[in-house]
Amino acid sequence: MNRAILATFIIGLVCLPATVNAQEGTAKVFVGFLDGNEYRNLTDREKHSYLMGFHDGLMAAPLFGFEREGDAMSETWYERCKAVGNSGQLQAIIDRYVDEHPENWHYQMTSIFFMPVKDICDFEPG
Repeated sequence: MNRAILATFIIGLVCLPATVNAQEGTAKVFVGFLDGNEYRNLTDREKHSYLMGFHDGLMAAPLFGFEREGDAMSETWYERCKAVGNSGQLQAIIDRYVDEHPENWHYQMTSIFFMPVKDICDFEPG
C-alpha cells in the first residue's frame, strides 16, 4: 500500500473521534491535524489522500467502538448519503466549500468536512 495513502488513512482515523448527542443537538469534535489554512496548502493529490482517509475513517468508526444511530446494524446518516459518489466528487465538494468560506479557514478540517457534507446529505439529528 502506498505510504502516503496509509498515512492519510491513519490521520483520518485519529481525526475521527467525535461524540454526538443528537437529542440535545450538541457535538464534541476533537482537534485534528489540519485546519483549513493547512488544507489549502496541500497539493491536489495530498488533499485527495487526506479526504479518502477521512472518509474511510468514518466508515471504520464502528470498528473502534463509535456507536451508530440506534442499533448496531443501522446505517449512519453518512453511510446512507448517496450524494457523494466517489472520492473525486468528495474532494470537489470540500474544495469548493473551503474556497467559498475563507471565514472558516481557521477551523479544524474535522469540522470543515462536516459543514458541506451535512447539507448535501440531508443530515437530520435525532
